[in-house]
This record gives sequence, structure tokens and C-alpha cells, in this order.
Amino acid sequence: MIFLTGQRASGKSRTGAALAKKLGLPHIDMDVELEISFGKSISAYVAAAGWPAFREREGKLLARLIQAATPMVVSTGGGVILAEENRRLLCNAPLTVYLNAPADTLMNRRLQDPQPERRPPLQAIQATQASQARQEDQAIQDGQAIQEGQANQTNQALQTSQDGQAPQPLQEGQDLLLEIEGAIAERDELYRSCAHLVLDATRPTDELVEEIIGQVALAILRLLNNAPPKKAKK
Repeated sequence: MIFLTGQRASGKSRTGAALAKKLGLPHIDMDVELEISFGKSISAYVAAAGWPAFREREGKLLARLIQAATPMVVSTGGGVILAEENRRLLCNAPLTVYLNAPADTLMNRRLQDPQPERRPPLQAIQATQASQARQEDQAIQDGQAIQEGQANQTNQALQTSQDGQAPQPLQEGQDLLLEIEGAIAERDELYRSCAHLVLDATRPTDELVEEIIGQVALAILRLLNNAPPKKAKK
């Protein structure tokens, strides 16, 4: 089993599909599998059920894939490494590859994404998590404060700019770049902590595939060299 990890837009799905085809193995894209099970996009599911519910479902899917022990290539979601248990599973997987790319590359790829609405913006993820934490604290101290905070958030979201136009989405320009840089600062060490191989994701897909296959071949050779000699048949 080969698991590909990395930030959103690092090329996990594209590389995973190409690698699986080259090896003649099934390719599982975890985000796609989750959307099929939800019957809706990840953005829609998170809006309805919240991030904790999504992360729980994501972790259960990862555990099922690993327990199946079926030869396959798995493209994980960008945030799968946020959970400690998921990192433990990936560390113990046969091969986990971190596709690492700089912020400007990730930004350019995300700006070219034809379906950006399928994934919530990273800044929205962080804002939602912070909001949930604040709401939990407020629920203990003052339930009324929660309602006021939610009303303020709603009013801010509905405000328009001074010229009467809606504010530019977070995915554009400098805001998106800052958002991605924040995600890299938060997640890079987590990706590295459970990766057996770190690759430069700015390289062409075919080069990445060939290098991963080379690592698989080396691993097989090591296993064969360490295997006890077979007994001669009489």
C-alpha cells in the first residue's frame, strides 16, 4: 500500500492516479470516497455536520483502508495528518510519501482549480475551528454571548465593500497566499513526521511516479535480501 500526503493542490490525486495505473493497482482518492459516502461535496457536508464530524469520518476511512491490507495507491486529504491517530497509522503503513510544494505553487494551482467550491477555504477551516472553540468556552460561561457572537459573524459576512461590491473571495491573491503559508507552517512537520519519502511536488508527475516506483523496488529487494533462504526440494 502506498499513501500520498501533502497540502491541498500538491498533486496527490494526479500523482496517485498515474502511479496506480503504472503499477496496475487500484487508486483510492479519500476525498472522493468521502464525498460519495456523504452524497454531497465536502464543503456541503462540513457546513451541515461540522469539521469534527468530517475528521471522524476521514479517520475511520483511513483505518479501514489500512486494515484491508490490499495493494493499492491512496491519495489522502490534505488535513488527514492533523489527527495523531492518523499520523500513527501512516507511520506504520508500508510506504507514505509526502508531496511537498512551496506556497506560490500551491496558490497558482488552487487559483486554476475548476471546482474550488468542493473544498472549504483553509482560512475558513481555521476560522471555523477557532469559532467552535470560542463557542464551547462561552457555552460554559454565558450562553447569551454565543448568540451575540454568531450574530456578529453573520453581519460581518453580509457586509459589502464601500463601493457596494461584495468582498473578494479568500482564494484570490495575497489573502490566499497568506492562508497557504499558514497551513504550511502548521502542517509541514506533521507531514514529515509520518513520511518515509519526501518528494518535490513541483516536478513533473511522471518523474514523481518513477521515483516512487524505484523506492518500492528497493524496499522489495531489501525484503528479499533479508528473507531466509528457501530449502532445496528433494
